[in-house]
Amino acid sequence: MMRYAMLRAQREPLRGQFLIKTRVLTRGLGQRLLRDIQRGIEAKRFRGDDPLMSFVVAGGIVLASISVWLHLAPSSEWPATPLPLPPFNTDHLPERAAAELLLALGLSRQEAEEIAGRPLPPMDDASSTANTAP
Repeated sequence: MMRYAMLRAQREPLRGQFLIKTRVLTRGLGQRLLRDIQRGIEAKRFRGDDPLMSFVVAGGIVLASISVWLHLAPSSEWPATPLPLPPFNTDHLPERAAAELLLALGLSRQEAEEIAGRPLPPMDDASSTANTAP
């Protein structure tokens, strides 16, 4: 879900800006994020000691990653805006962010990086974030 959200925000920068500025965590994206976290906890793949904080951490990583992605990775519609910091490597940013999210939820680095590097099914405009697997 996170990788689709980041890739879609980069492909449609206005949509990405909308996600950052709205109550996204209480609607579709947030509902799917919470669903995926609950499934991971139930399957004993994620730590389940505080599901609310897992959701807060995951939501923060998703929104911050989209924001950084919009600033650092230019698209045809949206130029990159350099951050007032040293240059950053933006290679594979969605996969790297997804791996960090999985680490925060309790997976090992090796497993998190393997999962985050798996190929995604093609994105289509109607359902690119609606029907993704956890």
